Amino acid sequence: MNRIFKIFLLVVTVLIAPRAMAADVWRLAPEKSTLTFFVRTTLHDVHGKAQTMSGSFAGGASSAGAATAGAASAGAVDLAVAGLTTDNKGRDVNMYRMFNEPKYKDIHFAFGSPDLSALAAKGEGTILIPGTMTIHNITHPVTLTATGRLAGGTLTCEGAFDIHLKDYDLHPPTVLMMIRVADLVNVKYAMVFTRGDQ
Repeated sequence: MNRIFKIFLLVVTVLIAPRAMAADVWRLAPEKSTLTFFVRTTLHDVHGKAQTMSGSFAGGASSAGAATAGAASAGAVDLAVAGLTTDNKGRDVNMYRMFNEPKYKDIHFAFGSPDLSALAAKGEGTILIPGTMTIHNITHPVTLTATGRLAGGTLTCEGAFDIHLKDYDLHPPTVLMMIRVADLVNVKYAMVFTRGDQ
């Protein structure tokens, strides 16, 4: 009888464990997510967006951890530099040249597992997401403050942050030595993650 009970427990563990692990993985839904950027020039303002992104994170039920350079992170979001677009192809070519693409193909944000316990209780709230941003092969610590909404197996994180190009050794392009691009880039995002068991 004891042997039969042990076999039963083993079968239940094998059947349930993959589902439990999957439930702890949240994957970015790129078709539902947006990231836009805004930068000033001496001639006009430039608006752009990211068309190619991917990402996921593990956990997030109750604990939060910071991702630091050289340390393993709970999650990451990657943007393809070649997927950054404005409404001007010539300007886009200059932008890719600034990023030294294709040598540095991605913008990489690695982060610790966000604490979703408050969202689980209220459905909406503020999330602090500490991590590191790597652009042009240079990494800096970044903490995002997002408005989070949790509904069933869908998590939406919305927020904004600024990037100084010089911090990542990026030199804004000039056109005809007259049109200059500002160092400060404003970024807005709405990232939608779905639970792994959805």
